[in-house]
Amino acid sequence: CKDFVASCIQVGIPYSPDFNTSRANLPFDHRRKLDKLIWFRDISAIIKAHSFQVTYVDDHGERVSSESAYLTEEVLSRPNLLVALHAQVTRILFDPHAEGGPRAIGVEFSKTQEGPRYRAHARKEVILRMTFKWPSAGAIHSPQILLLSGVGDKSHLEDLQVDVIHDLPSVGTHLVDHPVIDLAFKDKNATPKYIKPNSIYEVIKLIGASIFYLINRTGSLSTNVAESVAFVRSDDPKLFPPNEYAEEIHDTTSGEDGPDLELFSTVFGYKVVLYVLLFVKS
Repeated sequence: CKDFVASCIQVGIPYSPDFNTSRANLPFDHRRKLDKLIWFRDISAIIKAHSFQVTYVDDHGERVSSESAYLTEEVLSRPNLLVALHAQVTRILFDPHAEGGPRAIGVEFSKTQEGPRYRAHARKEVILRMTFKWPSAGAIHSPQILLLSGVGDKSHLEDLQVDVIHDLPSVGTHLVDHPVIDLAFKDKNATPKYIKPNSIYEVIKLIGASIFYLINRTGSLSTNVAESVAFVRSDDPKLFPPNEYAEEIHDTTSGEDGPDLELFSTVFGYKVVLYVLLFVKS
């Protein structure tokens, strides 16, 4: 991974100290630094590279979740916060007669599909985050909740007998997957491939690494796997000179500074078997 960082610097990508923001000097005690990794993206032909102070693994060597990152004991003790467990949002509640158009005023939720429905009303806002990196319903369930709430393509909602709150045909469309191309290189140095053991020797090494992790909460089992990562734009002339890459690529990003390529280096190889189920409407 260090060689990956060095290679990126060698091709002209500057080095900067933080993965999550353009600010370089954030408080260190809020993150656990496993290794120096980079993040970079093009902003008006200026690429910024960052040493990645890992926020995915906490001080106890455990993967960070939305719950552990945001719902700390201090936050949970706030008198104005109530966390409902096992609560599945079924729809957003709207005031259809609000000034300026329909306004979200709360949510309806339930523990089970056939269970009783509960309602929580908002004094100010209902937040439905669409990004997978923040506490949210995610890229799939966020539009699903909107559709169940009557926000979406009018004809589609009427076919399903859902009351239309706002005709917005784009809801539930334009989902873009991100295909992955793997390149495997044999490392002459030792790598923690024994995490998935293929021999008695590797089983013994895994047992030793497990004991070390349980005692120290560090070591190979506390790895983030993708220990170095980079985000770039495919139309960056510094990385992809036009005289070598003449074909113009359609921009599918959210803005001029949005990356469309992710490069990452892992400490050991892996294989993912993906099963895809297709449901075809006849």
